Amino acid sequence: MASRKRKHICSGDRISQLPEPILHHILSFLSQKEALQTSVLSKSWRDLGSTRPNIDFRVAGDDESFDFALETALSCCRDRNLRITQFSVEILQAEHVSFMEEYIQDVFSGPCGGPTTFSLNITLNSGRYSFFDLPPAVLESDSLRSLSLTNCRLNFNPAESVVRFKHLNSLFLNWVIIHNETLERFILPGCPLVKRVELISCFGPTTIRLNHGCLEHFHFQEARGLNKPAFEIIFEDTVPTLETINIKGLSNAWCINYPACFPFLRSLCLENVYLPMESFEISSADFPFLEHLSIKSCTGFDTFRLVNCLVRHLTIWVSRKQVLSEIKIDAPVLEEFVYRPYVAGPISFSGETSTKMWKSSIHYLMFNMDRLAHLSQWFIDLRKLLEELSRSEISLILPIFQLNPFEFEPDNFENHHSHNNNPVVEFDYLELCFSGYSYSCLMHFLNCMLCYCRPRKIRTVLDGGTRGLVGFVCRMLLLGEKEKEEGKESCFWGQGLEGAAMNVFDEVCNEWLPVEGPRFLESAGALCPKDKQVQVCFRLKWKD
Repeated sequence: MASRKRKHICSGDRISQLPEPILHHILSFLSQKEALQTSVLSKSWRDLGSTRPNIDFRVAGDDESFDFALETALSCCRDRNLRITQFSVEILQAEHVSFMEEYIQDVFSGPCGGPTTFSLNITLNSGRYSFFDLPPAVLESDSLRSLSLTNCRLNFNPAESVVRFKHLNSLFLNWVIIHNETLERFILPGCPLVKRVELISCFGPTTIRLNHGCLEHFHFQEARGLNKPAFEIIFEDTVPTLETINIKGLSNAWCINYPACFPFLRSLCLENVYLPMESFEISSADFPFLEHLSIKSCTGFDTFRLVNCLVRHLTIWVSRKQVLSEIKIDAPVLEEFVYRPYVAGPISFSGETSTKMWKSSIHYLMFNMDRLAHLSQWFIDLRKLLEELSRSEISLILPIFQLNPFEFEPDNFENHHSHNNNPVVEFDYLELCFSGYSYSCLMHFLNCMLCYCRPRKIRTVLDGGTRGLVGFVCRMLLLGEKEKEEGKESCFWGQGLEGAAMNVFDEVCNEWLPVEGPRFLESAGALCPKDKQVQVCFRLKWKD
C-alpha cells in the first residue's frame, strides 16, 4: 500500500502543485524567452508566461503589437494582484514613447508596490534629440533597488515630491538631463545604500559630492558637444568603501578633489582630468589595496610618482599639452605597463620593481621630426627608455608620419653612429605602423634606429593595405642576405644581423608557421586574400 502511494506521488506533476507566487518567483530568474519556453512543460505553467513578474520588452522597429503586448502583460499582473519586480523596456521608435508615461504610472501604482528593478532605454533610430520626461512616480518609489535610464529628463520639484530611494543599490543614468541641484541635494542624498553610481554623458551637473558610506563603484563620463563651465568631483573623507573610480572627461576641464586616503580602492582610471597639484603621487599608505591604475592624458601636475606594493597594471598616457618632467615607478609586483608618450620623457624604475618577468608596451602616438638634431635626440631618449624597461618583455609600436626623406640619406646615417656612444639596447617586439613615407625613407629610418636599439622580432599585419610594406621588408631582408653572401654589408645586415626568419599565424591550426628563404615574398603576396588579415612576424638574430 505504501509503495503504491509513493509511486502515485512521484508520478504526479509536483512542480505544478506549488503555489502560484512560488512559481512566479522561479520564473523571475529566467529571461523572457526562457520563461515562455519553460511554460509549455506543464499545463498550469502555460498561463504563467504572460504573468511573470519580470517584464522585459525591446522594440526594434515599427512593431504595432508592442502596445498590445505590454498592456496585456500589465493587465494580467494587475488582475491577479501580482507585484511586478522588474520592468525593462528598450524603445527605438518615437511613436512608442508617448504611451510610456501611462504604463509607468500603472507599474508604480500597483496594489503590491512598485518594482525593484526599473530600466528605460530610449534610443531613437531617427537620431533626434528627444528626451522623455520621467514621471515623478519613479523618483518617489521606495521599492527600487536598481534604476537605469537612457535619454530621459528628470523634472524634479522638491516642493511637490520627495526622493525615496532608501533601498537603491545601483543608479545608471545615460544621456539624461538633470539639474545640478537636483542631483547633488536630492537624488544622491536620497540613496543612502547606493553601491554603484554611473553617470554617462549627462546634461546639467557641474558639481558632484560623494559622501556615501556604502558607495563602492563610481563611473563618470562627460557628454560631448556641450559648452559648460568647469566641473568638479569632490570625494569627501566619508567615502571609505570605494573600490573602483572611473572618470573620463573630454574637455580636460574636469577637476577632482579627493581625500588623502582611499583605504579600499582597487581600481583608479582617470582620462582627460585636471588634477590641481604639483606632483601626483600614489603610495601604499594612501592606496593600500590599489591594483589597477590608469592615467590617460591628464594635466595639472608636473611629476608622477608611484610607490605601491600591489599595483599590477599601470597605464600612463602623456597629454600633448604637457610634458612630465619626471616619472618614477616603484611597483614590486607590476605585471603590465602601458606607456603612450608624444615625446620620450624622463622615466625611471626602482630596483625593486617587479622581480619577476613583466610586460611593457610603448605606443608613440605621433612622430613628426623635421630636423636631424631633433631626430638624433629622439633616438637617444628612446634608447634610454628601453634601457629602463630592459627587465621586461618590451613591445614598441611606432606609428610614424610625415618623415622627411632628406634626413635619412646615407650620408646622414653616419651621423647617428657618431651621436650614439652607448651600447645598443635589444628589445623584444617592434610593431610596424607607418604611413606617409617612401620605402627608401623607411629603410634609412630603420637603419638609424638600429644604431640605438634592435628588435628581436618585427610584427605587422598583412592585408590589402600593408601588402607593399610587408613585401618591402621581405625584400630588404633577402637583399641584405644576398649582399652579405657577396661580401657587401648594408641594411639590417650591416648592423650586425646574423639571421632572419619569417612566420605567419595560421588561425585554423592556431599556431605560427615558419616560411623560409625564397618563400618570403611568395608568402607576402599569396597567403593573404583581399578580405583577410594575416599576422606576420620576422625573427631576427643579432651578433652578441
